[in-house]
Amino acid sequence: MRVTVNVSEELEEEIKEFAKKENKTLASLFAEAIVYYMTEAQKKNLGKRVLQLAGKTKMNPYVLNELEKGRREA
Repeated sequence: MRVTVNVSEELEEEIKEFAKKENKTLASLFAEAIVYYMTEAQKKNLGKRVLQLAGKTKMNPYVLNELEKGRREA
């Protein structure tokens, strides 16, 4: 699949330099970035759902703190 992405000239140069340092093509770098973004978004959504469910039950405060900490780090 082909996708066109418009970025500023400054960002374009940064992306090209980063890809070169990582020894990756622009296409592979963008593909990895999208997969990473989607994975992180799914983690955040899951964390939010878990916290919502946890709020409906009695839980040890330590568990709630750990869940919240994990959500912030995700």
